Amino acid sequence: MKNDTQTVVYWDASAILSALFKDSRSEEAIEWSSKSGVHLISTLAFAEDCAVITRLKRERILADVLVEAAFETLELGPWRHLNILPEWEEIKTLSQKWSL
Repeated sequence: MKNDTQTVVYWDASAILSALFKDSRSEEAIEWSSKSGVHLISTLAFAEDCAVITRLKRERILADVLVEAAFETLELGPWRHLNILPEWEEIKTLSQKWSL
């Protein structure tokens, strides 16, 4: 008997941040990110994480190169973006103009 079960992981904003930055949940987040299957993030999680990354940049907590690496990983990580408006690039741009 063949088992065709596939894992689907929905990432919330805090789980994504744990995958991007070292914290008490990073090990678990990285373990989940390596699982095969479908990894999803919503526009809300993406917007929240963009706001956090931008805040880290604005407050000079992270060097620009690390901010860019975080944005790149957020955009290209193991997750698929759910196609809901506003568009992903627009969210990133807005996060750099206005803080939450």
